[in-house]
Amino acid sequence: LVLDLRRHDQEWVRDRVGDRWLGFADGELAEFLTGEGLSDVKMRVGARLPGDPFTVLIASGVKG
Repeated sequence: LVLDLRRHDQEWVRDRVGDRWLGFADGELAEFLTGEGLSDVKMRVGARLPGDPFTVLIASGVKG
C-alpha cells in the first residue's frame, strides 16, 4: 500500500517539507509499482476538500 500526492503545482512544498517530486500522475505511480515487481496494481483517488490543492493517491499491489 502506497499513499502519495497526485501531481500538483505547489512548489513551496520543496523547501518547506523537502519534497523531491510534486506528486505523481496515476499511471506514473502504477508504473513504478509494477516496475518493482508488484502485480494486480490498483489505483484510487482519495477525497479532496474544496480549495485544497492536494489530492491523495492510494495505490496497492501484490508482491510475490
